[in-house]
Amino acid sequence: MPHVRIDGEAKVTGRACYASDEPVRDAVYAFLLTSSIARGRVRRIHVEDAFAKTACWTF
Repeated sequence: MPHVRIDGEAKVTGRACYASDEPVRDAVYAFLLTSSIARGRVRRIHVEDAFAKTACWTF
């Protein structure tokens, strides 16, 4: 028995609305930075410059 897809026509014609289509106010973005040293060790992290920025968030 086939499934009834209520929004199927809207999806295939490009008329369907998705959550990602709506703008988000005050969105927070993150960036993943990876190391080029495979077995390196982090001895210290200098965060003073980052915290000096007004747009720096901490969790």
